[in-house]
Amino acid sequence: MISYSGETAEALACFNQALSCAGVTIVVTSGGQLADQAVKAGVPLYKFDYKSPPRDALGYMLVPAIMILEKAGILNSKEADLTNAINLIQEISASYLPTAPTPQNKAKQLAYSLYDHVPIVVGSNITKSVARRWKNQFNEHSKNTSWFDCLPEANHNTVEGFGFPIRFKDDVVILLLESHFDHPEIVKRQSLWREQLIHQGIQAEAIEGQGEDIWANKLSLIYLGDWVSYYLALLYRIDPAEIPIINKLKAKLGAD
Repeated sequence: MISYSGETAEALACFNQALSCAGVTIVVTSGGQLADQAVKAGVPLYKFDYKSPPRDALGYMLVPAIMILEKAGILNSKEADLTNAINLIQEISASYLPTAPTPQNKAKQLAYSLYDHVPIVVGSNITKSVARRWKNQFNEHSKNTSWFDCLPEANHNTVEGFGFPIRFKDDVVILLLESHFDHPEIVKRQSLWREQLIHQGIQAEAIEGQGEDIWANKLSLIYLGDWVSYYLALLYRIDPAEIPIINKLKAKLGAD
C-alpha cells in the first residue's frame, strides 16, 4: 500500500480491505493515518521523510516498491536498471535546466508549443503510465486542461473524433510518447497517427524516450514531462506547487 501523505481516503479504505485478505500487507508512506494504522495493525512499514507535493516524490515511492517486490521474489533485481536510469537523468538534466537556452532546451520548446493549448498525451502499452503522468502534471503543475490516451485502443475510437468542434484543431497539440521498446505494430500505428493528424491540420509532436533499457527509457520521459509542465506553469505566471482547487475540495470533503 503506497500513499505519500497517508491521509488519502481511498488508500485508507484499501488498507483496511487488504488486512482482511490473505497475504502480506506492506505500507510505504511519509506518515499520516496510514502509518499510524500500519503500526497499530503490526504490518511492515517503510516511512520516508521528504517534504514536497506528492507528485514530486516519485523516487521515494518507486524505489521502495521495487525493493519490496524484489525481496518477495516477484521482480528480478532492478538495481542495475535503476542505476542506469539515474545516470541517464544526471547526464541529460543540464539540457532541461533554466540555464539552458531555449534553442537547446527540449522542455522549454515543448512548453512554448503547448502554451494556451490542450495537450492530449498518447502513449503505447509501454508508455501509457507515463502518458497519464504527463497529463496529471499538466493538470497539477500547469493548471492546464489535458487528457491522455493509449495506442492501439485509441485507433478504435479516439482517432475518429478529431473532426469537431471545428476550432478543435487550433486548440490541441497531440503528444505521441514513443519508445524503441514499442512493438513494431505500435510503431506503425504511431506513424499513421502522425500522418493523419498532419493531414487534418492538427499539431502533433513525437517524443521518444532515451536510454538502453526500459526503466531508463520511461523515467527519461517522466523527467522531461515534469520539466515541460513546470515551464508551462511559468509561462502562465502561476506557482506550479500550489493546488488550491484540490485542497479546497479536500477541505470540503473533510468537513462532511
